[in-house]
Amino acid sequence: MDVWVIVVVIALCLVAVAAYLGMRSRRANGSRRLKQQFGDEYERTVAQTSDRTAAEQELERRVERHERLDITKLSDEERERYANEWRDVQRRFVDEPERTLGDADRLITQAMRDRGYPTEHYDQKIEDLSVEHAATLDAYREAHDITERHERDGVSTDELRRAMQRYRAIFEDIVETRTTTKE
Repeated sequence: MDVWVIVVVIALCLVAVAAYLGMRSRRANGSRRLKQQFGDEYERTVAQTSDRTAAEQELERRVERHERLDITKLSDEERERYANEWRDVQRRFVDEPERTLGDADRLITQAMRDRGYPTEHYDQKIEDLSVEHAATLDAYREAHDITERHERDGVSTDELRRAMQRYRAIFEDIVETRTTTKE
């Protein structure tokens, strides 16, 4: 009987170790998946929370929210219309850089709305975009920051140009098109 007790204890220990290793493996795979999906946004979220587990939970929450949204692709006609509107904004940038910065931001917001993204709050837009557009999210943040600084204090023409370039990156990603006109 003593032998059977030892065998059962060893078996239970092996099961516990296997479960622990399986859990670690799933967590590592989840971390890798999130790092791949979110790129730099993963590291930004970890840095903001100072806690990798909390950051990963936040990113998972974003994915779950995104799955509940009715995000659609734009039709070919809509993409062409947006591309034409973007080219118009870029053309006007030469003569009216201050005004066209706001137009670029509004055009991006409208494209997001047409795709099904909620657009009422900037922070929520950032979180929602991070799920599928993490690669250009820093471009959007930077352009938005320059626009806000410009509205408050004014910025140099070089900064306005940089904002337009950054807006173009997120615009092309959201609309899923490549524009060919340069500023």
